[in-house]
Amino acid sequence: MLLLAFPDSSNNIEIFSNNNNDKINGNGARKIKIYGLKTKQSVHIDTEIINMNGKQKVYLADTWWRIHKAEVITAGNHGTNISKITVRGRPNSPNYCTIQQSDTTSTSGVFTVPAYKQLIIKKIMLILATKKGDRVHANIALNVRDNEYNDSAFIRKKNFNIQAGIMANFNYDAGLIIDEGSDIKLTVIETTEKDCVISGEIEYFLVSK
Repeated sequence: MLLLAFPDSSNNIEIFSNNNNDKINGNGARKIKIYGLKTKQSVHIDTEIINMNGKQKVYLADTWWRIHKAEVITAGNHGTNISKITVRGRPNSPNYCTIQQSDTTSTSGVFTVPAYKQLIIKKIMLILATKKGDRVHANIALNVRDNEYNDSAFIRKKNFNIQAGIMANFNYDAGLIIDEGSDIKLTVIETTEKDCVISGEIEYFLVSK
């Protein structure tokens, strides 16, 4: 899971692969779909589809304030992306997300609630994978900031301790409510072993205020 910074303003976005076969007529990723918010005033999750062009940078049509996810929606004979695909602001900063080799979907633990909406978290699922055995543990935090001020601080809302090889489900029957414009990120606080991979998923729904 890549835990990335939140840009202060909307940016022009460029997308590229580390392999020239990730292109519209190649064997790898052909089309990528972007999900996020183009502006602070976006009331729905915005999307855009682009044609890949290998190592050559492809630019999104609009500027974007937040990008939540990128995914491969069409591919050649390889069936997915052949190499890592990077989605970043231009020129050369910052990274919004990446799709690792053959992963199809980006690995970023970030989300921002659209304007005039509330996000209600019903479940958070976390799993830790490692070759070091089931004694490996990790401490994960759910951090939220309200963006009332440009320099609003992240506040730790929840803390999770997980063990290798066990899917950890944290349920919120009454819902964990996050207000409009708030940034959310899952942060790895510490692990007992560096050689591990942590995956997470948040089950939620959006409601109008």
